[in-house]
Amino acid sequence: KKSGGAGWKTMVSATKPGSKGDATRRAPHAGMGVTGPSFKDGAGSKGAAGKAGNKAGKFSKDKVKKSSIKQQIRGIERLLKRDLPADVKKTHEARLKALQNDTQDRKHSELEKKMSKKYHMVKFFERKNIKKRIRQCEKKLEEAPSKEKTEIQKQHDQLVEDLEYVEHFPRDKPYMSVLKTPDRERVDKMRRMIKKQMQQSAAQRAEARRKDALGSEDEEEDAVPAKDDDDDFFVEAEDDGVGA
Repeated sequence: KKSGGAGWKTMVSATKPGSKGDATRRAPHAGMGVTGPSFKDGAGSKGAAGKAGNKAGKFSKDKVKKSSIKQQIRGIERLLKRDLPADVKKTHEARLKALQNDTQDRKHSELEKKMSKKYHMVKFFERKNIKKRIRQCEKKLEEAPSKEKTEIQKQHDQLVEDLEYVEHFPRDKPYMSVLKTPDRERVDKMRRMIKKQMQQSAAQRAEARRKDALGSEDEEEDAVPAKDDDDDFFVEAEDDGVGA
């Protein structure tokens, strides 16, 4: 009984919190608990490094893509300095011109985006203000006596021109406010240029519509089957046979 009691006491003391036995029993769980987060952290750092590498690779590809056009232009320019056959030289010159035009188009598009973003709010509020004034003038025209309508109509027409100025202002140029710019001469000069561009665009659209209409008429004429002379011959022959 004594030995049994001592064994029981030893077993109980070994399982008490803080004892050596308890430390041994908890060691595997503690080890798993320690290694789990450390492995996870390692995987997380590896994933972050992978993302960073992918992002760096993306930027490097964009850089290579942008610089390759410049490299092609320089390479063709160096090639054209050599003594080349006429047909080969002509081909390279055409390729060089296409690349240069592509570069100019890209620069122009980037400039338009930059200016549009910079002056977006200014143009928005001016457009909103002018439209409000136009509605006010239209209401006055309905209610005003006939002798005052001429002056109100002039104000209305001027506001319509101001609205066209804001909406059709060149996107690749710094915006000049039609309402706040003190230099009215510059604004009027830009207004005339915008009106001229609008007239040219309208003329081009009208010409395009006219060509489309002519093309559709030609297609309709082609669709109508032409009368064959052989048919007339057979009709005449049948008539002769009936008469006989």
